[in-house]
Amino acid sequence: METRHPDAGSATPWLDVAHLEHVCDGDEGLDLDLLLAFLEHAGGQLVELESCIAARDIASMHRLAHSLTGSALAVGATALAEACRGIEHAPAAPSDVEVIAFRAVRERTIEAVSLRLDRAA
Repeated sequence: METRHPDAGSATPWLDVAHLEHVCDGDEGLDLDLLLAFLEHAGGQLVELESCIAARDIASMHRLAHSLTGSALAVGATALAEACRGIEHAPAAPSDVEVIAFRAVRERTIEAVSLRLDRAA
């Protein structure tokens, strides 16, 4: 089961719930704890990544993007992981268009994670 934004045209899920359930071995409490930790940890890193992109701090941008790629993959946020991987391997700071696309993926992923948490509450 995937939680996707209603207008998502991509085959990439915003949140691959099947992957998350597999990682958590079906333990819904662990599933929710992992998502909460992801929001807390990755949320700050995403803000910091945006700052690094704006400052054109390529080394910090690559480091943060690498960390975020792993965090996103752990919870099944595949589209965010792919976007972060692209930034991680970029030779320079992303263009304005790429930043806008990254922000859209980031927001949709956060919406999907928040929706999953809200449904469990």
